[in-house]
Amino acid sequence: MNSYSIYFLLGYLALFLLTAFGVAWWLKSRHRPKSPFKVSTRLLRSPGESLREEIQRMDDVLPEQMLVAMGLPLLVSVGVTLPLVKFKVLNNTTFVPVFFAVLGITTLVSAWWFIRKALTRADDYLGYFGERVVGETLEQLRAEGWRIFHDVPAQVGKMKFNVDHVAVGPGGVFGIETKSRRKGHARPGRKDYEAFYDGKMLSWPWTDEPEAYGVKNALDRAKWLEEWLVTAIGEKIRVNPVLTFPECC
Repeated sequence: MNSYSIYFLLGYLALFLLTAFGVAWWLKSRHRPKSPFKVSTRLLRSPGESLREEIQRMDDVLPEQMLVAMGLPLLVSVGVTLPLVKFKVLNNTTFVPVFFAVLGITTLVSAWWFIRKALTRADDYLGYFGERVVGETLEQLRAEGWRIFHDVPAQVGKMKFNVDHVAVGPGGVFGIETKSRRKGHARPGRKDYEAFYDGKMLSWPWTDEPEAYGVKNALDRAKWLEEWLVTAIGEKIRVNPVLTFPECC
């Protein structure tokens, strides 16, 4: 492979990536018909709304990230080895192994980076699906006089978060935290659908080490909701914290 071929390959790859980014930008920014709804129009949030929005943001950039992950190793490999050939640090014999060594390392790093993005998206979808499952179960309480709110936005200082579900009804007020996690293989003598809580920590059937996964979140969300209700209605109402793992155990 002579220098002209390398320049052509590098130029074509750069042109392709720039063109792909340009087309993606144009498709996102093209004119769309004006919405008939006012900016002030607000709807009640659906279960997992925050995660759904995050998943949508990731889906919007995932194609561009895939292009970067595919093209960057080749660009880096050519960009590193071409100057070495030009300044005679590499010759025709050493160029090929160095080129493929750089290509292999950068491909591994690029693939790792992209797969991490894809796995984050998969984890967020798991959490979103779990909140939908819990939300649809809670909706059945409306027939018995309960009010159900989902994905309630909250903020303490600069930290923003949300209360997954709030149930208000004859039994009181409940702040519900939903956590979804993948199941492991149950240890001998344990059932894969049973988890134990000792008042502070959770014990799972597939691990020996207890953990406080989600417990602190549930308590903190309930505390925040209690304080918010005082400012909203001027009355202190107990909020019962609930931590749920839909279909996990």
